[in-house]
Amino acid sequence: MSGFGNSQLGSRHVEKSAEVTDVGPYALIRNPLYIGSYCMMVAFCILCKDWGSLAFVSGPVLFIYYLQVAHEEVFLAAKFPNSWTQYTRDVPRFIPQHLSNRMLAGWSLAQWIDNREYKALITSVVGVMAIYCWLCLVR
Repeated sequence: MSGFGNSQLGSRHVEKSAEVTDVGPYALIRNPLYIGSYCMMVAFCILCKDWGSLAFVSGPVLFIYYLQVAHEEVFLAAKFPNSWTQYTRDVPRFIPQHLSNRMLAGWSLAQWIDNREYKALITSVVGVMAIYCWLCLVR
């Protein structure tokens, strides 16, 4: 659930293509959506006891995310040369180094809806319920 929460919190702060977002989870790490979705995939694999999928998520998916982040950072550096450079100095890419008082700043339900993150919420809830039902039937 922490992966889902991180992903959802991150999406509430993103105003795509407007400016560098440095509040909410973006005050702790530069890629909370990727970290959140990665944690959700790992959690689903563990919940299902699907060790083959866990190996796939832990290797190739993590590598694909890393390549995607590197690509996006080149784009963002070109689009926001001053603010992006300062942001990369202040905020680590994946692993938080400290807590920030900007963690809860700028939270917006309207932005969360505009980014259509409710779809991830619905999908995750249905997925967890389906796995729970399946595990109850198998036992």
